Amino acid sequence: MEACVVVVDDEIHVLELLRDVLEDDGMEVVTFSHPANVKAIGRRRNPDLMLLDLMLPGKSGIQLARELQSEGLAGTPMIAMSASSSMLRAASESELFEETLAKPFDVGELLDCVERHLHRI
Repeated sequence: MEACVVVVDDEIHVLELLRDVLEDDGMEVVTFSHPANVKAIGRRRNPDLMLLDLMLPGKSGIQLARELQSEGLAGTPMIAMSASSSMLRAASESELFEETLAKPFDVGELLDCVERHLHRI
């Protein structure tokens, strides 16, 4: 069964790029442009990995990660993404994420990061 990766980002072009790149690499990709919709994912299928933008409408990716982990996804690796160095620092300090990726990111670097965390599960 192919790995299921959930991507949450409010920038549609980033969602589309990530979906295309990850699907081309053989993964099932579920995308969300708003954090309020993400909670339904656990009822459909537990993801193998989550990529969360840190600056989302209504809440931060850090808040979303904390909620998801408290609602049964604590074992799911999460990677934080942001163009803000202060948000990436806060994500690292939160200890909720396995890794952080600075935007704009290199596609090869993204795939290496995703593969690294998919193979540890």
